[in-house]
Amino acid sequence: MKKRFVPKDSEELIFDEISSVVYCYQDIERDTPAAIGYIRNRSKPDFHFQFSNDRQRDSYISEWVENLSNILKQKIAKREKSNAFEHDYEVGDILCDEWGWDQSNVDFYQVVAVKTKKTIMVRKLEKNSKPAREPMCEWATPMLNYFSSDEVAKRVLVGGCIKTSSFSYAFKWNGKPKRSSWDA
Repeated sequence: MKKRFVPKDSEELIFDEISSVVYCYQDIERDTPAAIGYIRNRSKPDFHFQFSNDRQRDSYISEWVENLSNILKQKIAKREKSNAFEHDYEVGDILCDEWGWDQSNVDFYQVVAVKTKKTIMVRKLEKNSKPAREPMCEWATPMLNYFSSDEVAKRVLVGGCIKTSSFSYAFKWNGKPKRSSWDA
């Protein structure tokens, strides 16, 4: 592991609440106050600056510590919300995934088992389609219990969606036909 740069004759400021340390020192070449700050056990500094005066340096460090503290609080709140979240899916529920760029694609999934408070088993469904008024468009609805894939375990994310691919999420279907389109 690469070793941290700790300036000679620096004052060490430890901030346990955010697992960080700042080294304050006087830059000999420029005769200006300077500081270097590290988060956790990183060897690469989060900042390394020179300042016009000690007040400016102290103000910067205070703001840096406050920002890190706020970020940490947000992460903790997000983790607690995620840990407390439990889905309300039941076997037979339908999820809808609308995705695409130049065209609108629609996929439907059916819940075939509930494994845990955070995980469901789904299978992709075949779909019925009816032509829409616009060219190269249709209205799609799921065909219940007509599966086009094997069952797959999916973690239900906060908000009730599942990730179906690297770019797409499926949400509980509202029961209305979904519009899809295609290129010529």
